[in-house]
This record gives sequence, structure tokens and C-alpha cells, in this order.
Amino acid sequence: MRKELFVVCLAAAACTSSPTSSGSTGSGTSGAGTSATTSSTSSASAGSTSITGTSSSSSDSSSASGSTGTSSSSSSSNSSSSSSSSSSSSSSSSSSSSSSGSGSSTAGTFGSTSTSGSSGSSGLAALDSDTIVFNSNRTGNGEIFSARSDGSQLTQITSNPGFNAWWPRLRPDRKALLYYRCPSHFPDGGNAGEDYPSASLWTVNVDGTGATELRPVRQDGWLFQAHAEWSPDGNQLVHCALPTRDAGAPNFFATVLYVTDAQGANPRPIADTGGWNCDPSWSPDGSTVIFNHCDPVTCAANKPAFDIYTVSSDGGPITRLTQNAVPDYDPYYSPDGSTIAWLQESDPSGNAVGSVTLGRWGIYLMAPDGSAQHALIDDGAINSKPGWSVNQSTIFFHRMVPSAANFTFNIFSIQLDGGGLTSLQPGSTASNEYPTNR
Repeated sequence: MRKELFVVCLAAAACTSSPTSSGSTGSGTSGAGTSATTSSTSSASAGSTSITGTSSSSSDSSSASGSTGTSSSSSSSNSSSSSSSSSSSSSSSSSSSSSSGSGSSTAGTFGSTSTSGSSGSSGLAALDSDTIVFNSNRTGNGEIFSARSDGSQLTQITSNPGFNAWWPRLRPDRKALLYYRCPSHFPDGGNAGEDYPSASLWTVNVDGTGATELRPVRQDGWLFQAHAEWSPDGNQLVHCALPTRDAGAPNFFATVLYVTDAQGANPRPIADTGGWNCDPSWSPDGSTVIFNHCDPVTCAANKPAFDIYTVSSDGGPITRLTQNAVPDYDPYYSPDGSTIAWLQESDPSGNAVGSVTLGRWGIYLMAPDGSAQHALIDDGAINSKPGWSVNQSTIFFHRMVPSAANFTFNIFSIQLDGGGLTSLQPGSTASNEYPTNR
């Protein structure tokens, strides 16, 4: 889930102080948290969701608010009030400008926001199959952008001053997308980055209009929410969430997979094992959800216990696909279902920069039954969060080659034979993450 998972503020390059929290802080990195610490200056991981920081609700200024084990069917039913502050944001006409990856962007049309209902995208033109979306902090805060698959024609989609937006996920009709949003700074002034405990889930049309809050902070008693993904037919979402359970400090390694309707409502659990269940995505036919899991006994103390599993989208027994000595995250089926790409922290001791150890991260491929596992790219850098192209010839991802002078991700593409590694925003000094083409 995390910054992709960089759970922390990357060697203090992005944060100035650790966040204050009235509740318990969690560890997390890839896959919504693996083993990174919750301070803003400790080690990070490249993979999924960060669960560090505060759990307070955000206010809005620019837009409204072989099988193993069996998953439990119990769900938390605590409901929280839905925040609904709305204000109109500035409107500008949308035009696409051809620019180099590091150049300035063309703003989209930023319409008024709403707190309920659909984003009204039925009459909009869909993004074509050669367009990607990603998030970047090039404006000073996190916003969502689109570009051609070669990184040109950069266009800004969201405009949320005072907030960070990340994790864009295109709806199957390519007319709207999901994203998470949280205040850009903690109360003490520290950069919040991607703070899942204070994140709400939004949707917006691809031209920037119709921003709509789907799931406010703590709705249904979820202490954090992350890694939302559209079902192939666009009628459902799958989420990773930490539900409110018994009184006392929450167990951040007891996350649950939920399926909701397309508006983020009516959650039902499909994997509630008492351990870690996160980083979900769908099989092309919608029958299966693939995710990462570790059992409740070992996952808090044994990071390599994170492995890739599948479960029926209706819930039921979970089936293991990977079994190795390193942690695995962020699995995604290819569009035809013949291959799975996922993220592996192949060497947790790698990439030590000063007092910070970021790990070595690679993108791997395997068959749907877990066989034929092999590296697509594992070159000593931090390669994170794979995303398939529509024609499944290419993987998009974000990448960092860390050094004392560089703690910044950029977006890349690579061919399935491991060739053609290409930076899509060359020369950019901003952090660019989570590219997706579908």
C-alpha cells in the first residue's frame, strides 16, 4: 500500500519531524506496511502502504470531503460520520500540451466537488489505451497527473492545495479514477506524505471534474484504508482495511480484505484471518482476488512471512502462491490472466544510506499457479509497484537508485523480456509514483 511503501519519510528527505499521533502508530511499508518504523526518519520499504502518522480525520479546503487456512466472515460494523465539507475549486479549460517528462504540466478542468453520488462521467471521453496516470509532488503537494506512455503530454488532473493525492486507479471504462487523499502536513508541520490513517478515498473524472469522496476517514470503523482496486466490470471495489476490533491498542497486523460496491459502500469481508491481508487486486474474470498475507503468529516479528495468496472474490479458503525467505507484495494479474507480476524485497539489508536501510526491491513474474517464478528487474535499486500495460507488453513502475543525494522515485517502463528500461520523466526532481495504464 504505502508509498508504495515507503513508509517513512525517506531518510528525512521528505519530512522534517515525526508525526504526532493520539492513537497507536503502525509499521508499514509495502503491501500496506511491512516492517518500516513509524518515525519520519527511519528505514523505508519500497512497496505498498504506509500506516504511520495520525488517525485524525482530515478537513477539506479545495474539495469535499493447495489451500491454506480459511478466512472468517465476521466484519466490523462500527460506522463513523461522513465528513462533508465542500468548496468549489478554480476552473480552467483542459488542454493537453506536449512536453518532456520533466516539463510543466497542463492543468485539467477542476470542477466543483461533491460528497456523495457518482462523478457524472457518462458523457466524458475515455482516456485512450496509450495514456498512463500517476501521482507527483511537482506542484509542492501530491496531485494526480496523466501522460502518454512515453511520459509526454503531461496533464494535471486533480488540484487539492493543502492535501496530498496518490494511488490513482483507472476505472475500467477509463473515464474516472480512484485516489486517496490526506492533509499534506501533520499538525506539527511535518510532511504527511501518504498517511493512510488520515486518508479518505475519492473518485474524479479523468478531465478533473466531479471529484467525489467515496469513503471518509474511519467510515465503518476502519482505522485505515488502502490499496483500493476496481473490479473488472467496474461495479465493485476491493480494499485493505484495519477494522476496529476489541478495546485497546489495535493490532496493525490484523488487516482485512473487503469488497464494496462501486461507491465504496456495503463492505463485506472476504479475507479475515486474524493476520495480515493486504495489497489486493482482481483476476481478469473477477472471480479471484490476489493479495499478500502473513499469519498472525509470525507476521509482526518475521517480515519474510509476507507471501502472495489468492482467495475467491466471494471469500473462502486462501491459497498460497509464493513461499520464500523474503517478503512479497503488490501482485497483479496480466490482462489475459496468464502471468502475475509482483514486488519482492529481495534483500532487506540492501541500499544502506547512512543510518537508513531501504532494502533492495525487484519486480518478479510467475504463472497463475505460482510456478515459473523469475525476476523481471532486480538490479540492486528500489523497483516498486508493478502495473501492466493494456496490451500486456510492458510493466510500469516507480524506481529509485538511492544515494546520499537521491531519495526520490521516478516512473519507468520495462518490456516483459527485461529490456527497454525507460525513464518516463527524465530530469524530474519531483517524486513521481504509482504509474498505471489500466
